[in-house]
Amino acid sequence: MEAALASHQNVNHSLFVELSKSEQKDLLKLVALQGYQLTKCFAIYIGGLYYHCPIAYYHKRLAVNLYEEETGKLSGTANHQVLMERFIRALNISDFERDSTIALPAIQDLINYRRRLVNNPSTFHMGAAAVMIASKGQNLEREGGKLRHDFFSDAYDLTSDDMIFFSVHAKEDIYHVKEGFDLVSEICTDSKMQHDALAAVHETCKRFWRFYNGIYNEYQLTHTITRNLTDNRKRFLKKRNNKEIHNLFSGDTVSEDLVSNVRSTSVHIQSSVNDFATFHAAFRDLGKAWGMGSS
Repeated sequence: MEAALASHQNVNHSLFVELSKSEQKDLLKLVALQGYQLTKCFAIYIGGLYYHCPIAYYHKRLAVNLYEEETGKLSGTANHQVLMERFIRALNISDFERDSTIALPAIQDLINYRRRLVNNPSTFHMGAAAVMIASKGQNLEREGGKLRHDFFSDAYDLTSDDMIFFSVHAKEDIYHVKEGFDLVSEICTDSKMQHDALAAVHETCKRFWRFYNGIYNEYQLTHTITRNLTDNRKRFLKKRNNKEIHNLFSGDTVSEDLVSNVRSTSVHIQSSVNDFATFHAAFRDLGKAWGMGSS
């Protein structure tokens, strides 16, 4: 089981390479908003495991885990979702934008996969493996001696108070992952259960990789659209003497409202357009039709 977890080093994803560059603040905001979708569900996962756990000792341990998730009293902090909200505010993201963000398809798939496992007594062992081992294990991955959150805490001048959500989990999850290994080892009483639990670790880690892919692809898509709009601004204004359009593009950069709309709707674009090259070609053809030339 430990070898299965170690075989997936998601911290090596190119997303974290990009996050180490301080100029990628839009990417960090996207990571925070999508990561928040996972944070909102985590107490539900622990609650499901607590409810279905058949072993008294681990039933109590899960109750302690849930108590910390909901109150933060054991770590002397706060509710863990509140800690994540503190981090998001440090990035100058409004509560409205945070609460109106929709999970990308890959993120929703990860959410649903774990929820199905923890809510079914017959897959309790798989749910424990997915949540207590594979999910919490993500917080312990290192690259070059750095934990995942170190990649952006160093680059974006964030304070220790801003980052407390991550520092708390970096400490607590060492023990939670160990408890996860012990729980799954004890609950899996035959080879099939062991195989299923092992598969759940692999599947969860793969879904985390797709989670990072989804964020990175979303960022690239939005960045490309925004860059094309900015590059074509002057040419567009020359060919279309339209007051409404002129007002929309009257600033030195693309309208913030327009960029916000692009970001909020691009999840639907990504869902319906699987081939980015096809989309980009369609976007270029649309530009020609509007008289903007090629991009």
